[in-house]
Amino acid sequence: MIETIEPHKAAESAASRAPEVVLVTETDGFFGQRTKPWESMDTAKLLKALSQHFLVRQTNYAAIASGVVDVRNSIVIHGSSQQSEYKAFIDDVLLYLYAAGNSLVPSIHIVRSHENKGYQELYKRLRGIKAPPGQYGVKLSELNIETLKYPIVFKSISGFGSSGVKLIEKEDELKRAAHAEFLFSLGQIPKMVRSQLGYNVRKYLMRRRNLRPYGDYYRPLKRFVLQRFIPNLSFDFKVLVYQSRAFVLRRSVAENDFRASGSGKFVFEIPPPGLLDFARHLLLQFDEPYLSLDICFDGSDFHLLEFQGVHFGPYTLLNAPRHYVWDDSKWTIECSPVDLEDVTAESLILYLKRTHGRQLSSELVVSGIPARGCPEPT
Repeated sequence: MIETIEPHKAAESAASRAPEVVLVTETDGFFGQRTKPWESMDTAKLLKALSQHFLVRQTNYAAIASGVVDVRNSIVIHGSSQQSEYKAFIDDVLLYLYAAGNSLVPSIHIVRSHENKGYQELYKRLRGIKAPPGQYGVKLSELNIETLKYPIVFKSISGFGSSGVKLIEKEDELKRAAHAEFLFSLGQIPKMVRSQLGYNVRKYLMRRRNLRPYGDYYRPLKRFVLQRFIPNLSFDFKVLVYQSRAFVLRRSVAENDFRASGSGKFVFEIPPPGLLDFARHLLLQFDEPYLSLDICFDGSDFHLLEFQGVHFGPYTLLNAPRHYVWDDSKWTIECSPVDLEDVTAESLILYLKRTHGRQLSSELVVSGIPARGCPEPT
């Protein structure tokens, strides 16, 4: 059964029924993403698959923000956005839903981690994820940079495809990378003059203490992450891991560079032993329905570099000639073509039934994906 939440009826529904599944989209039904950030999944297809297992209701962020719809005691499935202002709007709505007693899927931590490499560091620490040591900061003066060992990887907070990622060889380079641009206009001059005069009056005539200069307090800042550099890497892996499936892409580093993401040098090949288990362990450790993982191998161990759990690109899933199915404590290879909405819905169903005490269906499969083996890769 598929229902759309009607104005002012959600609170009554929440009080009289067990927790329901609420799919929250943009007003036009957008739920990202497919190949491009502005391309929506087929929301109707997701709803149809989910409704075979749960009572599913649909609403939108704007209706919740305006108070037209009130969602309580529900399981909220949501997306995000790459448009910065709309993403901030979605984040506010989701934080409100979380505070109102709803369960967010993916979690509130994934919401904060989306396009936020800084919170990714904190969430990894919270979950006990071992990864290359990283420091999250906003002022170099607050870090003990004299003890840093170079080279080190500098990451701006947001960005994808290696944007904002630099290899830093010395302290001067670090200071330049962490310096935020100051956008100046002539219209700011009167305000700056008045503020400086006010500062001088308060400090020298009124003898105020503990004052910061106006220019120092409002100086632009830039959040960043400093991560230990792993040398001699020629490639990494993009792994999309779901509750019962994984998709793997090997990415070679760009020429005269250290970054693989965004290089365009991609190949689909059988993953090395341990990679799929490592990815599945991370999925369970984070306790999310699905994850997009950037993983490297230093010759001895796998390392998690970055992750996303919402609104991530499905290129690896849509283009992989084979994928890997977790079944009965082992991985098997399948070559059947897959559908993004089917795989997403299957993972959500398995996750919700596991985490919310539902009984798994022994016959649950992704429609249109017959299980069969693959020929040997050429």
